[in-house]
Amino acid sequence: MGDSATSPRYIETVASQGYRFIPILLSASRPSKSKALRRIDSVAVLPLVAVGAESELQFLASQITLLVTNALSKISGILVLAHSTVKHYEAQDKSPQEIGQDLRVSSVVFGELVPRNGNLILNTEFIDVADGAQLWGAQIRGRGIDCSEQVAREILQGLQPVLCASQSKVVPIVSTPASSASRRYLNRRKEA
Repeated sequence: MGDSATSPRYIETVASQGYRFIPILLSASRPSKSKALRRIDSVAVLPLVAVGAESELQFLASQITLLVTNALSKISGILVLAHSTVKHYEAQDKSPQEIGQDLRVSSVVFGELVPRNGNLILNTEFIDVADGAQLWGAQIRGRGIDCSEQVAREILQGLQPVLCASQSKVVPIVSTPASSASRRYLNRRKEA
């Protein structure tokens, strides 16, 4: 079925009980909107799930989440929830759609960061909370722990056309504070 354990669409694991079928609600009264006609007015960038216990990987996931959140907040007409508002959803055992409904936003950005053979692979999705539809998705590859800006930039290049078709310029990433903080953190880790 191609279902994901972290963001299930068909079958959900219920702790200490078993499994639950996630019904697909079809409504005859409301025709489904095409991707181009959907109005996205609010978004939450959920903390990236770092697969593995390495602190560097968790730090990188946090930096990418912050960069994307900060850049999206510069797009006019779209409410972007602050990272401090959504960071507690990091360890929740809920689907991105349920979290989006809890947060009362129309869409969420969800992603998993996985180390693989010296590369970092980020599987990311932009999800419409109303029906769970994927508005955009990508698998982004980065090399090394200093790839947060490159990965965030690729996410933004994919999200921006969906969020604001009228703007052609990609929202810039303000990199100085995040980059210097990342380098200081990594240098301290290497010296230790």
